[in-house]
Amino acid sequence: MKKKLLLSLIVNFSGFLIAVEQNVTLVSKTGHEFTIPKKAALFSQVIKNMVGKSPGKKIEKIWLAYDDQALQNITSILSDLDLQLQKQLYERLKKKELIQRDDGELIAKNLQGLVNTVLMRQGKTAVIHFINACNTLEIPSLINAGAKIYIEKNPPTRPWKNLIWLLKEDFPQELFIYFKKHFMLRKAGAKEELSIADYIALYGQPKVIMIGSTKKISLEINLNNKKITSLFGLDQIKNAEKIKSLKLSSNFILGNKNDPEFPE
Repeated sequence: MKKKLLLSLIVNFSGFLIAVEQNVTLVSKTGHEFTIPKKAALFSQVIKNMVGKSPGKKIEKIWLAYDDQALQNITSILSDLDLQLQKQLYERLKKKELIQRDDGELIAKNLQGLVNTVLMRQGKTAVIHFINACNTLEIPSLINAGAKIYIEKNPPTRPWKNLIWLLKEDFPQELFIYFKKHFMLRKAGAKEELSIADYIALYGQPKVIMIGSTKKISLEINLNNKKITSLFGLDQIKNAEKIKSLKLSSNFILGNKNDPEFPE
């Protein structure tokens, strides 16, 4: 009986290891294969949908009409991301180095560092192919990071409408808002992104201050000059409905026309 139980545990544990270590394979238009750790690959909505349709089954290879360089860049970044996720899981990262929020989404400015390492030294064409491949795979966080690099390689010296003509040659229109966001942030002097959700993940809940007389006390949060770029995550502030005043002066907050994550 003990032997059967032990054998069952070994088989089940082995199955768990296989599931964790399973990779996803991307195939370029020239037939070369690139593997991504499954956990990181699931940031692609396309791959996530495939897993949802076939839970427990091995994911088939995904053929993409992109060159080797584009897929190499994606797999390199997602593999680095997987290592960071493992470090965070085992608490080997400092609070300010976290790569993922509690809601499962990635922290933009720390993800940007991983993407910069791979793409900043590459040419414009490689960045364009990377962004479009990420769009095909539906990985918004990498589209966003790629758009920031594209804008940094094409500094906004002219009005936004002039840049649109360049974008039309290389990208579908639904991606323009990512480029406009980074165009506007760069012109405003913001060096990195920081949504309210990311701020909470990195620095904790903002301090609540009680103001007013003893008879009439109201609650206030002061987020002035925190370099916040997006209001996304307002609903993650604890007891937000009780806050009467939220100060946000001297930040880089964009409106709904310039921020794809702007809260509705």
